[in-house]
Amino acid sequence: MKNIPALLLMFICVNLAKAQNVNFFNGTFQQAKEKSALEIKPLMVYITAVWCGYCKYTENVVFKQDTAYDYFNENYICVKLDEKSKEAKQLKREYMVEVLPAYIFFDSKGKCIRHYDGFLCADKLKTEAIKAKNKKKKIFDLN
Repeated sequence: MKNIPALLLMFICVNLAKAQNVNFFNGTFQQAKEKSALEIKPLMVYITAVWCGYCKYTENVVFKQDTAYDYFNENYICVKLDEKSKEAKQLKREYMVEVLPAYIFFDSKGKCIRHYDGFLCADKLKTEAIKAKNKKKKIFDLN
C-alpha cells in the first residue's frame, strides 16, 4: 500500500512523457492548408517513409524534444505525409525532394517559403522553421 502513491506518480510521469510530441494534423495536405489559412498559421509538411531510418529517429526522438514540439505546436500547423501518398508524390516532384525526411514550409496563404531534404536535429529543424516563419526564402543549401 505504501507504494501506491509512488506507482501512481510514475504512471503519470510516463504518460506525460508520451504526450509530448509535435501535434500532427489528422487529415490531408489540402485540409491542413485550409486549417493553416483559417488560423493564419504557417504550415509544415513532413514527408516520411516506413523504410527510412532517419525518419523513424526524427519521429521517435527529434519531434519529442521540447525544442521541436514546443515551437511547432505553438507556431505551425503540421501535417505528416507518407512518401507513397498521392499528395507526397506531387510535393516531392514539385519541390524536387530527393532525400527523406523532407520538410516543406508554407505560409498561411499556401505559398512555399522554404524546404529542406534530409535529417535535421531538433535545434536545426527549429532554426529552419524560424527562418521559414520569417519568410527567408531558401534557394539551396551548401551545408
